[in-house]
Amino acid sequence: MFGLDFLHEKESGRFYILELNGTACGLVRACEEEDMLRMRDLVLAKMKTLFIDTDGERKDIGSVQGTKEGEQSNDMENRKEEKEEEEKALLENIKRVNLEKKELENTIQELERKLPKKSKKGKK
Repeated sequence: MFGLDFLHEKESGRFYILELNGTACGLVRACEEEDMLRMRDLVLAKMKTLFIDTDGERKDIGSVQGTKEGEQSNDMENRKEEKEEEEKALLENIKRVNLEKKELENTIQELERKLPKKSKKGKK
């Protein structure tokens, strides 16, 4: 994630970008609900692999801890599937963030073109 500091001039409707930071500033309000839903889905998927058997029955604590040999291999399969799901979700998020970044870069370039050029007095 990154943060963008800008000003909005009401009269002209123009935006002025002050700073673009590569920082962990939390969830972006515009995408907060979607991000929260994705996090919820990841947590529920993890809980399901830990606490519910493939037949829909609840696992006992021993199987969650992997104390039985047959269940250990089942847990490994579940972990592999979970990692694949997490990787897929992360790749989707990376694609979305890259698109948002590209849009912001384009907006920045457009705004920079519209800003008045600084005077080069005193430079030869």
